[in-house]
Amino acid sequence: MITLGDFRFPEAATECQVSVIEAKSKVRKEIQIRSLLRADSRWDLDFALAALRHAVEAFDKQEAALSLHPGRYYHGRRREFHETPVPAGLAAWIELLVFTLDRYERGATLYAHESTAAFGQGRFSLFHRGNWLAPLFITLEPEAPLTQLQFLTADDFLTLEETLPAGQVITADSEKRELLVQGRNRYSIAHGRFPFLRPGINTLTVRFQPQSAKVRCVIRYRDFWV
Repeated sequence: MITLGDFRFPEAATECQVSVIEAKSKVRKEIQIRSLLRADSRWDLDFALAALRHAVEAFDKQEAALSLHPGRYYHGRRREFHETPVPAGLAAWIELLVFTLDRYERGATLYAHESTAAFGQGRFSLFHRGNWLAPLFITLEPEAPLTQLQFLTADDFLTLEETLPAGQVITADSEKRELLVQGRNRYSIAHGRFPFLRPGINTLTVRFQPQSAKVRCVIRYRDFWV
């Protein structure tokens, strides 16, 4: 079932075509939806069209998402939107063309794993149900100052060697390429590259020095498809 925000397109009278394009120096998807809306009364048809218009406007503002598959979504903006009344009946043809913000289809579920790491490391087993690399959003809060911090997966590692104060929140965002310490992005002085999750079972290890410290860790991610 195809949905736009709270609006549901009728399954039996809707077709969808997805193309991968490059626009504004970025790979995106162009999604074209054609649908026939039918109603039992003029009031019902007007109500459905008004609901669709509201959903399209919300989509443009990033307040609503487009879903082509259950549990997945896209954000983007409309490129074209047309309503054509059917003269002989209580119906209207709908043509909607949208550009997505990027080429990725994201999972609606935001997974979160929380733990306090001790003795120099914390290890997390993470399952990614998508078919593409999924970015991680990691939040750390050390109880004592750290001199080294490292994130590792089977394929990637990222190491930061500098004094990290106790009680300050440290965030690592793979998608935005940000490693924030006290509001400053320290990615430029780190070694390696941000870890991503491959499809299937992954192990993420958070290592730190000194090993006597304890670090509160929160790991968040969504499934990703292309």
